[in-house]
Amino acid sequence: MHGAPGQYAGHPAYLGSTPDRQSKGLNPWVAACLGAFGGMLLATVVGALLWVATGGPLPWEGIDDLADDWTGSVQVASDGSVPGLLLSDAVLDVGGGGYYEEVVCPSSPRVAADVTTVCRVDDGYDTYRVVVLFLDDTGRFETAEVFSE
Repeated sequence: MHGAPGQYAGHPAYLGSTPDRQSKGLNPWVAACLGAFGGMLLATVVGALLWVATGGPLPWEGIDDLADDWTGSVQVASDGSVPGLLLSDAVLDVGGGGYYEEVVCPSSPRVAADVTTVCRVDDGYDTYRVVVLFLDDTGRFETAEVFSE
């Protein structure tokens, strides 16, 4: 019985042929779309993390929230002046988010609305200036960084 089909052989019409089998992988177009979407999602997440890590404003923060990071207060002496060391400590506390390492301010002989003074700031990487604007005669102030040498 050389030519007879075996006991477990398939239907005689299929003997000797291999069935066409579909690939079990993804369609290349679907794989490409999933890869592109995954890449965009990863880039968005990494970009958002870098934005927040470098101090960028969050979407729900308004300009007033950002101004609070640069606003402080200092105790004014009875004669209306502020010693430089006391102002330096107050600016260091404000510190634009706390990254100043050293602040050196001159004494301010008069504290009043719209009076300014300039302090030297070192953040451990660079030295630059911070303008201190007094908002009133009670010692409230705002700071602004000036990156010049």
